[in-house]
Amino acid sequence: MIKFSYSKIKNSEELNQRNIKKSKIKKYIFIFLLLFIGLNISNYFSEYKKYVLPAPQKLQEARKEFTKAYMFHLYYASFVRFFSIDFQNPILKIFKIPRDYFYQKALEKLPKDEGEKALYFELFEAKLYNFSVGGAYGSMARHYGINFSKKFIDKVYKNIRILSTQKLDKSFTDNIGRDVIEAYLGLTDIFVADSHLNPQGFIFNEINMKKYATNKELNQRFLNVYNWQNKFTSEYEKNYPKEYNQVLSKYRGWNSPYIYYYKKKWMLASFILFYFINNNLFNCEIDKRFLIERDSSLNTLIEYTQKNQIFELNKNILQKEISYLKIENKAKIQLFEGDNPLNLKINCKY
Repeated sequence: MIKFSYSKIKNSEELNQRNIKKSKIKKYIFIFLLLFIGLNISNYFSEYKKYVLPAPQKLQEARKEFTKAYMFHLYYASFVRFFSIDFQNPILKIFKIPRDYFYQKALEKLPKDEGEKALYFELFEAKLYNFSVGGAYGSMARHYGINFSKKFIDKVYKNIRILSTQKLDKSFTDNIGRDVIEAYLGLTDIFVADSHLNPQGFIFNEINMKKYATNKELNQRFLNVYNWQNKFTSEYEKNYPKEYNQVLSKYRGWNSPYIYYYKKKWMLASFILFYFINNNLFNCEIDKRFLIERDSSLNTLIEYTQKNQIFELNKNILQKEISYLKIENKAKIQLFEGDNPLNLKINCKY
């Protein structure tokens, strides 16, 4: 009888302890949820104050939707950037679906001629691609398939055009000069590197060189981006010289916007010339500007490698790129040797 009572008391005590533990766990979960909700409410009003309150009346409704999308994007981007989860991983749909819902509503409420939509795309889509591949562009079609990549590149091109041709309200960011320059250069980097849509990956190979030399639509896009970028950078260098020089500083290392910018100019001019020369459209007087751009950009890169400590691997990669982009000019001494698979030749003094 005594043993039974003792056992009953012991079981009762264990039950009470389990109940106390469950109560504590519920209490901690409740506190966590309160803190989580409180933090998100605080963040929301902070972003609301940042994006909505300074906006002119015509942009406020769009900015409200943008702010809602941004709250979900913060978690989406954090998992991609800090936990190395690919931006197309289905597990992230818990954040992507609501983000895209408010993102689309924001786009719908923007005026048709408002360039701000391109900044939304750069933040919500292009940056996540950047985070996923660590800035190593050129293999989008290999990683994500041709269908996805074609749609994505079409959107990149569309938003480059928007930033190049439509006005921007300065209230979107505290540093409109720096942020827009970075966004623009990031979009053009993706377009030039990944528009080949080759599932084998990489920018420089014989298949891609032939595509650059034969695809009329792609050549027209390259030509448009070339002209847009020159006009854009000229305007921003004039209007935002401090921010322009900060973004394109030569002191930020080999993997910097400065190096990517001059590589991109060199590549764009080369791809455009490939098509002109291959299709007998090259005119020395009219098109020598591309040859001058090529020489100037490549000289900048070569000079940088000579004056700075660059890994031997990067020097070797640059030399291979020089080979792929060579155009033999009988009228000019060849400054750089190479072996372009297209075997293109011209006779143009400049």
